[in-house]
Amino acid sequence: MSHLKNLRGEPTFIEGIGNVYPIKIRDWENFDNLKELISVKKEHFFIEDETIKNFDLIMAHAISDPQVRDKVEELLKLTLRCEMLNLVKDDLGYYGYIIANEETGELTRDNYDKFRSVVMEQNLLIEPKVYKNPEVAKWAEKVAKMKSKGGINITIAEKIETVAVMDGRDFEDYDDYTYYQLEAKFERISKIEESRSQSIMFANPYADFSKMKLVHFAESINLRKDPYKDLFKDSSKLNKLEQGVK
Repeated sequence: MSHLKNLRGEPTFIEGIGNVYPIKIRDWENFDNLKELISVKKEHFFIEDETIKNFDLIMAHAISDPQVRDKVEELLKLTLRCEMLNLVKDDLGYYGYIIANEETGELTRDNYDKFRSVVMEQNLLIEPKVYKNPEVAKWAEKVAKMKSKGGINITIAEKIETVAVMDGRDFEDYDDYTYYQLEAKFERISKIEESRSQSIMFANPYADFSKMKLVHFAESINLRKDPYKDLFKDSSKLNKLEQGVK
């Protein structure tokens, strides 16, 4: 999936399913309460059986719990922009959904992972890291919390405020932006402001910036920053930690 396609807010077509749409700001609060359903996979529950697929796990919970089923169907309606979903069961006993849209599609255990991948990329979701040992997982969570304390926590509302002020527009003008578009615009504004600030500092003839690299305002930005990437900077230490708590 191309960055340009996501910047334009275009849907992605999946054969057998139909169009999958990125979430707009007006729907983000609803989606935010449902996104955990799409982010997790069977490995997060330490299921290694290859005959069990991610969608099997979701549907098992949905069939046994009406509240989970409601959430699954709300998530599908938001991402597929369809009003009608029909729960079906195939000859092998596996559940799926018939999607009543412009063209009838079907979400099954065989195409769910492709659907999941598209939704996560469109909405900049990061898959939670799976640690084989529960103790290591707890330790990683503590490290992540410690790191987050040192950073700046910016809410989506604050990002809208920033972008609106820079654009000279009203806040509600961004209701039809996708989350991806808002993030891209906010991050680019941040990069431009960072570059501008550095340029002012570099103009100081008495300061030594020989070891400092000037940020270019148009340089590439990774919108899907993986918070787990540098959690353990030395992978050998992580391996020793996992072995030590066995």
